[in-house]
Amino acid sequence: MILKSSNPDEHENAGILFIEVDDILEGGNEEHQAQMKKFYQKYKCGKSKRIVDLKEEGTRISGIRVKQNPDYTFTWDMNEYAKDMEKIELPRGYYAQMEKEKSTIGDHMLGKVKALNGKIGWLGGNGRPDVAAGHSIIAGNYKHQQAGLIKDCNQCVQQAQQHQIFTKVWSIPVRELRIVAFCDSSFDHSGERHQQGWLLGFTNRFLNENQKAPVSIALWRSRKLPNKAGSPQLVETYAAVGAVADANWIRCLLYSTFYADYSFLEQRPQHFRARCSQPTVLRTERPEVIDPELSVLSDSKGLYDALNNEIPQDDKKSAVIMPIIEEILRKCNGRSRWIPHN
Repeated sequence: MILKSSNPDEHENAGILFIEVDDILEGGNEEHQAQMKKFYQKYKCGKSKRIVDLKEEGTRISGIRVKQNPDYTFTWDMNEYAKDMEKIELPRGYYAQMEKEKSTIGDHMLGKVKALNGKIGWLGGNGRPDVAAGHSIIAGNYKHQQAGLIKDCNQCVQQAQQHQIFTKVWSIPVRELRIVAFCDSSFDHSGERHQQGWLLGFTNRFLNENQKAPVSIALWRSRKLPNKAGSPQLVETYAAVGAVADANWIRCLLYSTFYADYSFLEQRPQHFRARCSQPTVLRTERPEVIDPELSVLSDSKGLYDALNNEIPQDDKKSAVIMPIIEEILRKCNGRSRWIPHN
């Protein structure tokens, strides 16, 4: 929920409030704080904590330990949640016996696998991108009921417990915020399972200026491609369209949260100046190339060429989907960039 400013000339909202089950996270200016004081007087809540005052202890929200530093950056992790996870215990010689008998693990053991993989999925979707792919692959192999499912689950738990990961959210002024999307995919030549994934984050102008830039991770996906694909180019295109769709969604959430004059029809705040659409001699002189709001990064040269050059494509399905990506990039004042493998 948002609180619009009482000043009609003010474009930014006075405050924001998030409610998840029985937790409230809110913040804003003095006008917002005055309204929240009335709220707390009328509705009795539990402990009220100012995260920055908790220092190293922070607070735990839905299994996530959140801390705010004096420089207004945030640090969060799920190391405690990972520590509490337990591997599936097996009798000695279980794998050798299963291999000898060439049997499946059965419904009882499959239930344990699904329960543990559910925890891995929660971990991978909320704080540990490094186990997100493992969760997706395990879930895709339930139908086979092979003993390898148990081994894969235990390996994900071991990885999560051996490596402590802390995610940092950088303090970036609102007007300097830019969105970056990394997308990638893998093509299975047997046609059984194509994998796709993308990672989204917030950064600043430094990325567009080819300088070392801070990136605050906001969202990631790793999953089996739900569509049929006959070429690596098409798999990369599916990953890109998923990445730009999520990036546009995050952009809409960001602007509608911060700005009171956000237009859902135009998908941008009304006080934002329209980018100049006059033709330029060089492509590098266009505003969306100099300082794009959204940058889509990929290691696929074919995808980059298709989005930046009007050339025929070998894969016709990819050619049909490409205008969707181009339209979203146009609305977001975005561009695609290619990252060489070396």
